[in-house]
Amino acid sequence: MITASGTWVRFVIQLATVVLVARLLGPEQYGFAAIVLVYAAGAELLRVSGLSLVVVQRASLPQAVVSSLHYLSISAGLLITVVLVAAGPWLAAVLSVPGHTSELTLLAILFALASSAAVPAALLARNLVFGRLAAVELMAALAGSGGAIALSVAGAGRTALVVQALVFALLQCGGTLLSCPWRPGRPAPWHDVCEHMGFAANVSAVQLLNYVTRSFDKILVGAFAGPAAAGLYTQASQLLVLPLEQVSGPLQRVAIPAFSRVHASRDRFRRSYRTVVTVVGYVLWPTFVTLAVLADGIVRVLFGPAWAEAASLFRILAIAGFGQTLGYVTSWVFVATDQVSRQSAWAFASRPIQLFSLLAGVPWGVRGMALAYALTSVGMVLPAFLLARARAGLRVMDLFAPVLWPGVVALTVAASLTTARGIVDPAAGPLSLLVNLAVAALAAGTCAVLLPPVRADIASITALLHRRSPAAATTTVGKET
Repeated sequence: MITASGTWVRFVIQLATVVLVARLLGPEQYGFAAIVLVYAAGAELLRVSGLSLVVVQRASLPQAVVSSLHYLSISAGLLITVVLVAAGPWLAAVLSVPGHTSELTLLAILFALASSAAVPAALLARNLVFGRLAAVELMAALAGSGGAIALSVAGAGRTALVVQALVFALLQCGGTLLSCPWRPGRPAPWHDVCEHMGFAANVSAVQLLNYVTRSFDKILVGAFAGPAAAGLYTQASQLLVLPLEQVSGPLQRVAIPAFSRVHASRDRFRRSYRTVVTVVGYVLWPTFVTLAVLADGIVRVLFGPAWAEAASLFRILAIAGFGQTLGYVTSWVFVATDQVSRQSAWAFASRPIQLFSLLAGVPWGVRGMALAYALTSVGMVLPAFLLARARAGLRVMDLFAPVLWPGVVALTVAASLTTARGIVDPAAGPLSLLVNLAVAALAAGTCAVLLPPVRADIASITALLHRRSPAAATTTVGKET
């Protein structure tokens, strides 16, 4: 419950920052946000890499092995930082931002900061100390957002985006290190560490392929359509990513340890899996529907008329959101059931298809690339699940049954909003947009009250949240983990 509350407060902060900074900078300068997001996503990938997931997934790990994983993580972060700094002038030319090498150099520091906090954050998550993690991220988000808004008002332009990312990463790193009582000691002999490196390498390979796929579209749009189009596409993708990450990020911290502990019992694992899918379905599917139907009004009211073209792009990208909602949970199943080699093989087979589909969409412009990304994201859901399900004891209906009623709620919200927007234009102003949002909330609430299956699902989820109190968890940080 603490994690969920902190996450949604952070979501409000991030959304407010995106709105204010985008309005102040405009599409042309905001196009640089695509580059900032690529660097920030890469740093986050390092923070939750295979090395840290070893700590979360393994039933027990000696202190010396944890220390070795920590030192390896830091070394990887420092190496990436040095390479990116050295390649700064070349990257500035490739990314079509000549004269901004200094900003790219500062962004490279994100990797060193993220890698330093990776294992301490994993230990906190392993021991279900989610309140500290949520507090640290909230503090970092507040400071980073405040700095970005202040600099945007002062006319700092693209520098505001760089400062936001750096301040957030610095405070997140420092806060995590201070919050975790564990301290590294002597490293373990390499042969003790080596037995875990296959797992770490497979997980990291999958993450790297996912990162390349999710970054390639932004770089491609900038290269073929220019900075203004990149700004519009980045803004549309942020409307998709913000709610997705607010749910998947904290839920991953809970789901992977929980799945790992119950996967020996197939019945318990199936129940846990279905519960997680149900949660993400109820939270995200109606959200994506609401954002897609009201995209014109949301973009015009929040970001201004200069961003109007981002609305149609978001409607296309929202299709991907429905698939990614389920795809994230499948990826956690791979990790928790120690099927990372199978997951890695799937990633090497599927990610090139996504990359080629993006290239195939280039002749149809930004919308073509967005549609290609959306359709392939949905198309990959079932094959990935079928690959993961056998060893996890899951059935095909375990994928579809939990989202049946979330789908009904989403369709009800869509129908209600389609009717409402014909009466009250959401793009007419803030009050009209609020009226439409109220209709969406009323439609979802009506489903929760009148539909017994929905009411039963919500009651079960609420009871589970009350039972999962972090204070009740046994903390082993600093001991043999």
